[in-house]
Amino acid sequence: DADLGDWLRRRYLEPLEAGGLTSELIATLRAYLACGMHVERAATRLFVHQNTVRYRLARFEELTGASLRETETLFEVWWAVELSTMRL
Repeated sequence: DADLGDWLRRRYLEPLEAGGLTSELIATLRAYLACGMHVERAATRLFVHQNTVRYRLARFEELTGASLRETETLFEVWWAVELSTMRL
């Protein structure tokens, strides 16, 4: 559903533009989700320190007002991130 995809993009990705780290935050979210939400594995995949991953995830939550601890939110974020990579 294109309308739902647009809503998810506006809800979870547009706020990241205000922070100026859009590509880094999206890459971190993709790695975090692909690594089963394990910070250590995501950090290894991204070649960054674990605290960098934690900072970026916290920054995402701050900018969007969403909690990555909620299953529904995780699913919506995953969908938004995957849609964004398809449209590049």
